[in-house]
Amino acid sequence: MFTISLTKTYAKPVTIRQLFGDDILFRLTGADEISSEFETGAAFRLTFNDRGIIHGQFIKIGGDEVVLEWNVEGFQRPGETKTVVEISLVEDNRQCVLSLKHGNIMSNESAAAKERAWGELLDDIEKE
Repeated sequence: MFTISLTKTYAKPVTIRQLFGDDILFRLTGADEISSEFETGAAFRLTFNDRGIIHGQFIKIGGDEVVLEWNVEGFQRPGETKTVVEISLVEDNRQCVLSLKHGNIMSNESAAAKERAWGELLDDIEKE
């Protein structure tokens, strides 16, 4: 199993509620359809027409942290189930430091693809 870890610092405060309650993070994936209920135990589903689906559930939601089960089907890659995404936020001198860890990834190739995709997505949050 493989794990990736990324950290990004933002000039403005960001909250977990903004990222997930307002679907900012899910919208930035480029999904064509988003179904999400921001509650512990609730499911989410991101549909990418003619490409694939990402789905899972919110395992834990805390004030400055969220943990998701992340399953992927399609995208011309082997499917993956029960990978885990952990995102935490820490305010530091009026900036916000976001830490992301994505674990239980099946292959090094998949981990590299996820690291690229998450990196782009974290960069795009700053533009929101």
